[in-house]
Amino acid sequence: MILAFGLMFQFPLAVLICVKFGLVRVSTLKLARPYIIVGILILAAIFTPPDIVSQLMLGVPTWLLFEAGLFAASLIEKKEECNLP
Repeated sequence: MILAFGLMFQFPLAVLICVKFGLVRVSTLKLARPYIIVGILILAAIFTPPDIVSQLMLGVPTWLLFEAGLFAASLIEKKEECNLP
């Protein structure tokens, strides 16, 4: 379980790295938000024991961290757009 929490909580970093290197745009992530949330919940169900409490204990914080990463990525994207000549 510790490994699962450690892996899932790296999600905001993955979002930031993908946006920083231009692999994906924030607008694309916003459009795919429902699918990403379902994916997070599916991964939480796979990584945890089969009880809903531990699944939610992994899924909800990961979702909130995804939203925080999305917010930070939008700030990075705006900053890079302002720096373009």
